[in-house]
Amino acid sequence: MPTLAEIKNKVIEVWENDRIVLPSVTAAQFILESASGTSALAKASNNLFGIKASAPWTGDTHTITSNEEINGVMVPKKSVFRKYATWQDSVQDHSTFFISTETRKKVYAGIIGETDYKKACNAMTGSYATDSAYGKKLIAIIEANGLSAWD
Repeated sequence: MPTLAEIKNKVIEVWENDRIVLPSVTAAQFILESASGTSALAKASNNLFGIKASAPWTGDTHTITSNEEINGVMVPKKSVFRKYATWQDSVQDHSTFFISTETRKKVYAGIIGETDYKKACNAMTGSYATDSAYGKKLIAIIEANGLSAWD
């Protein structure tokens, strides 16, 4: 699995090509969602961002139990996630995921192309993740690791 340093060039390259998700936000999600590439999901499926296998995904999948926040309580729930051939594929798909359907374009409008990492992170709460503190966690990760320099 890649390290934060190893994903840096790919994350920046994807942003420069499509301007969908800021590099700092993508890197913070990598740290949070995959425990910096060490999670079981990352190791088994190269899924660095916890992206579930909903439509229009038609690729391989991997089922695991993950925690979802329901009414303020974290509850284990079996979920189907996307599986990638390489971690680089995961980074690219992370970006295109946000614009892959018209509904996602609306749901993630506050993230797509946003150049203020705090605004983008706050827009992730309640849309990308069920964790009510998700945006705050991402901001803390960005600031603790100096990731805004990647933007």
